[in-house]
Amino acid sequence: MIANAMYFTFSRFLYITCVMTLMITLFCQRAKMVKSFLTVYFWTPLSKLTFIVYLIFPLVIGAGYFATHGDVYHDYLKAIVFMTANTILSYIFAFLLYISIQKPIDNIKALIAYKLASCRRSVRTMKKESKVKAQKFKNEKEKR
Repeated sequence: MIANAMYFTFSRFLYITCVMTLMITLFCQRAKMVKSFLTVYFWTPLSKLTFIVYLIFPLVIGAGYFATHGDVYHDYLKAIVFMTANTILSYIFAFLLYISIQKPIDNIKALIAYKLASCRRSVRTMKKESKVKAQKFKNEKEKR
């Protein structure tokens, strides 16, 4: 009983303290080895899928357990297998959602930003050209 109370009291606090310590050491550039490990290219695709997996994971777990027709009894091996299967399925679904929804929307946003930037650029150049033409006209008028 006391062990459970201690766990529930301090588990989240210790987790947050460890994450905060890691972030501070990375920010202060003290943890070179950890930073080099976290900047490996392997993490880039997984980082793009992480939020989608966060949203999908409860749905995958719910679908897996609602599909059972009886009581579910777990030992450690069965729990590890279910957790691994749910994680893999979540990443597969997240990849499919990323390819079918998120990436096309990002491409459309980039295209719109490019068009707006080029439109702004053309407006700026038109303003500059009109100023140059006005200055040339003014100079020619003064010469006459």
